[in-house]
Amino acid sequence: CHRRQNGRRFHDGTTDREIQERYSLLVQVADGGGLTDTTTITVDIQDVNDNPPTFSKASYSMSVDENVDLGTSVLSVTATEKDVTRAIKYTLSGGNGRFIIGASSGKITTANTIDYESVKSYAFQVTAEDDGNPPRRSSVPVTVNVNDVNDNRPVFAQPIYRATIRENQNSGVSVATVSAVDADSTTNAALAYAIVSGNNDSNFRINSNTGLVSTAASLDREKKSSYSLQIRVADGGSPTLTAVASVIVAVEDVNDNPPKFDPYSYP
Repeated sequence: CHRRQNGRRFHDGTTDREIQERYSLLVQVADGGGLTDTTTITVDIQDVNDNPPTFSKASYSMSVDENVDLGTSVLSVTATEKDVTRAIKYTLSGGNGRFIIGASSGKITTANTIDYESVKSYAFQVTAEDDGNPPRRSSVPVTVNVNDVNDNRPVFAQPIYRATIRENQNSGVSVATVSAVDADSTTNAALAYAIVSGNNDSNFRINSNTGLVSTAASLDREKKSSYSLQIRVADGGSPTLTAVASVIVAVEDVNDNPPKFDPYSYP
């Protein structure tokens, strides 16, 4: 500050209430005869809305399981204001209508169903606006990643597989390949195949990874002409989800038995 001869003071810089909100000035007056007097002037700096809200982070990221209940809390954002007692209101834009935010709390919750198989990640913006005149605002990006849960059963390509195999062949002959798919991901979609019934004589085996059914022994049509195998596929989720399909195997006859006379047919 500087003095003028008329007693008025003028300021040649800027003031920032957020740095210093009050100044105490010691003022002295002197006459031509050398007599002086002093007084103290207190200057309070009035606040103006010159600062936008500031978020606690430059960006926010969180994960949420698919199929959670509506109203499930995902995360909370926080913004602060340097100006005096400014109320902050939060709004959300984007996110395909799957999320809402508390206007005063900054709490983000689910507003609609979330399905990992449909959308794996959501990106939207949250804006914080103060109630100054004019209002000031700032925005921050938010990313919500959706976690897969085991909510889809495996599905076989067909419910029944049919195959024909000639009798008397060595073991290891391919019979049929069953296949299934699972709409889930990673471990939840890892499939394992097994024969669960119809293989009491252990004449067949299955590759648990590929679903290839093959013979484990030589088949004899004269002993058994067909087999009905039940194949189960199980995923790697918790809890495990399963599905079942059938493999019908017909054993084809070969001419491996010569004719024989019945000795009791003739006198």
